Amino acid sequence: MIKIPQHVVKKIYYHGEKIYPEECVGALLGVEADGIRNVRDAIELVNAQGENRDRRYFVTAKQYLDAEKAAKEKNVKLLGFYHSHPDHPSMPSQFDQEQAIPWFIYLIVSVIGGKADALAAWQLSDSRMRFDQQTIEIES
Repeated sequence: MIKIPQHVVKKIYYHGEKIYPEECVGALLGVEADGIRNVRDAIELVNAQGENRDRRYFVTAKQYLDAEKAAKEKNVKLLGFYHSHPDHPSMPSQFDQEQAIPWFIYLIVSVIGGKADALAAWQLSDSRMRFDQQTIEIES
């Protein structure tokens, strides 16, 4: 299960709408206890994908290390990443699966016509063969 405060969801939605029609990307910071991942913050990243940014995102090694450093400074963990799917459902693509890392959570926000529409959470299986949808609880 993923628990995420409403203000962080709004931050992710805003980022997706701001970057539309390109994919946005960001890091998810928080804590994990008893199988529950509590997202505490989301950090916007610049989509480093050179082309096809309307359907691809890329996180550089430096961005990844910077996200881990930010998490450490806040005494939390890097729990995963979020990104948007402009004018597509909030389901992972084959490309998403190829780039994902097991254990991390991946939040995908569908942005339809420039307006955030749906949010879903996914985790790549240890076998890397499939994404499993995770339950999201949005806290006020």
